[in-house]
Amino acid sequence: IEPASLKAIPLFANVALDDIEKMYPLFGTEHVAAGQTVIRQGAHGDKFFIIVRGKVSVDVETEGAPARQVATLADGDFFGEMSLLSHAPTTATVTTLQPTIFLTLRRDHFRRFVHRYPSMRDAIQLVASERRH
Repeated sequence: IEPASLKAIPLFANVALDDIEKMYPLFGTEHVAAGQTVIRQGAHGDKFFIIVRGKVSVDVETEGAPARQVATLADGDFFGEMSLLSHAPTTATVTTLQPTIFLTLRRDHFRRFVHRYPSMRDAIQLVASERRH
């Protein structure tokens, strides 16, 4: 994954390529097979995930009821932000539906990232707010 290819991801659309190249070393790349749980509901979130290529299911369990799918996320979507922003346990289980490539940011890098790029922090917080409702 090249830094320039991140411009195609909506979250990075308004970020200068120079800035993307500076932040790029903070990201990890993960290749995950289909059917793997990436985040388990109620766990301590420690990463922010951006889907480069692939698809995941977002499922929520409520007490006394089976888990229900609340979303399907694909290329360019992101998740894991709610736990990192709120310091609360994760609110959903995320499972890969097909082989998926992620860019990831560890908690400490995520904090630096959103501090340095307020417009991206605002975009992430807007999505997190919409997901809560």
